[in-house]
Amino acid sequence: MKIYVACLASYNMGYLHGAWIEPTDDLEELQKAIKQVLKTSPAPCAEEWAIHDYDDFPNMGEYPDLQAICDYVELVEGNEHGLQPDEIRAVLDNFCGSISCAKNALDNNFCGVWDSFRDFTDDKADDELACYGVKDDHFLYRHFDWASYAEEMRHYYTALEADKTTVILSS
Repeated sequence: MKIYVACLASYNMGYLHGAWIEPTDDLEELQKAIKQVLKTSPAPCAEEWAIHDYDDFPNMGEYPDLQAICDYVELVEGNEHGLQPDEIRAVLDNFCGSISCAKNALDNNFCGVWDSFRDFTDDKADDELACYGVKDDHFLYRHFDWASYAEEMRHYYTALEADKTTVILSS
């Protein structure tokens, strides 16, 4: 995860000066890294900066709240579910970029990661049928309406598409 911090004084003078920074969950470290970019600027009195690019990081705009960047890094690095950054971004996007809402959903509503919502509902139906002694060689198992069950489960779960997986949250 990286962000590209650009010096606006250099930019206004026609120079491109900036650096890729790997942000941490420590606000002071992030501020120090930004000050270092400005300190090495060819423009005199460089004080203003903007973020011009994001790599493996949600786009928080040119002038994001630095604490929000740190909170996102903390969310990615501290998640106890082993989610990949693209899976966390899918959750974050579902909550319109609200890191606190995404964290709350992961803490309280996380069900898991599957290849697809249908894989999740098939596994769930298998477990529920097994509770009643219905196995794959049973008559009821062969005639169970898997598609209808999956459609019904859409009312109780949220499926968030990441790059190659689906994150499931309970409603």
